[in-house]
Amino acid sequence: MAGGGGGSDSPGLPAAFGRIPTRYESIQKELKLTDAQKPQVEAVFDAAQKQYAAAAQPIAAIRTTILNASVKGENTAETVAKLAEAHTPLVRIEADTLTKLLAVLDEKQKAKAPKLFDLMFTILQNMDWRTAR
Repeated sequence: MAGGGGGSDSPGLPAAFGRIPTRYESIQKELKLTDAQKPQVEAVFDAAQKQYAAAAQPIAAIRTTILNASVKGENTAETVAKLAEAHTPLVRIEADTLTKLLAVLDEKQKAKAPKLFDLMFTILQNMDWRTAR
């Protein structure tokens, strides 16, 4: 029994609620990925997350700088601009990842791409995209 909940795999939830699916499980279900597509999609996400993690590293330091300057009442405009600039590679990675995923999907699955793109940010920002909820 995980997390003290009544027998579910999710912390704090009773068994009647069941386990909350990961975002990837939701994508698999929504798109009805075939067994042949699953490893292709996983490879795309694996590569994207490695790129994303590397590109996101400077963001934490910039955010800390903004916080510290704000607390001191200092002007943060220049640092905020740096933060916006630091996000540009992340958006590119998301867009490239979507393009690669679309190449794996059939036309019916591609029609559901907006939902996939909406989940992209929260999937990639997690250290392990396979467990992101």
